[in-house]
Amino acid sequence: MKIVSAYFSPSNTTKTIVDEISKNLGEVVSQVNLLKMENEEILVSSDQLLVLGLPVFCGRIPPITVDRLARLKGDNTLVVAISVYGNRGFDDALRETCDILENNGFIVLSAGAFIAQHSIFTKIACGRPDKSDYDKIKEFCDLTTKKIGNVKFDKVNVSGNYPYKKFKPVPFTASANSKCNNCGKCVDVCPVNAIDKNNPSKTDSKKCISCTACIKICPQGARKFGAIATAAAPAFALKCAKRQEPEWFL
Repeated sequence: MKIVSAYFSPSNTTKTIVDEISKNLGEVVSQVNLLKMENEEILVSSDQLLVLGLPVFCGRIPPITVDRLARLKGDNTLVVAISVYGNRGFDDALRETCDILENNGFIVLSAGAFIAQHSIFTKIACGRPDKSDYDKIKEFCDLTTKKIGNVKFDKVNVSGNYPYKKFKPVPFTASANSKCNNCGKCVDVCPVNAIDKNNPSKTDSKKCISCTACIKICPQGARKFGAIATAAAPAFALKCAKRQEPEWFL
C-alpha cells in the first residue's frame, strides 16, 4: 500500500518505530512531522494507509498533539495507530489516539503499543527497540497486512479508560549549561517555542513540555534536565525495572 507516515518524535524513538512499521506495510509516499507542523490541514485519501505514532506522556498523548491531529483528515482512510512508551505503561494514550483519529474520518485497522528507551530517564529501556522488539514489529505488521484484505472487519477495541486519566505534566525543564554556544538549533526544534531565540540558554518553564527535543538535537550536549529529574531517577528506575513487551489490537 501507499503509506503516509506521521509522528511526533522529539527524541526520534517514535519515528524509528513508525519508520520500521511503515516499511513493513508498503511504500512510504509522504511523511508528516507533527513536531513542527504548520497550520494547514492534511488530507490522507482513502487509497492510502496512515501510520501514526505518538509518544506517551504521563499516560496520555502530548497535549500539544491534540490540535495537530485535528488537522489530519481522512476519507474513510485506514490507519495504524501507534503509542511508544519508555517501559512504564501506555495507560489511555493509545485509546485517546484512536478516538481522535476515528472522529477525523479514519478507520483504525490496527493499533499497537511499543517500547523504546525512556526519553527523560535514559537508563530505562536502554537500547530498545531491540531485536526482540523488531521481531514483534514484523509480526504485528504481518497480522495487519492480512487484515487489510478483509472486506469487512470489526471495530478495533483498544485498552484504556474513558474519561481519560488526568494529564499531570512532570516538573522538569531542560536548560543549557556553559557548553552552550548559542547555535540556535534547540530554538528551531522546540515544538512550543519555549526557548529564547536571543538567549538559547533560557527556557520558559511554563511553556516547556519536557519533550527532550532540544536535548537530543544539541550538538554540544549542553542541554539537560535539572536536579529534580536527577533526584527522581532512582525511584522511577526501580518502579520500571520489569521489562514490558509490545501489545497490539486488531
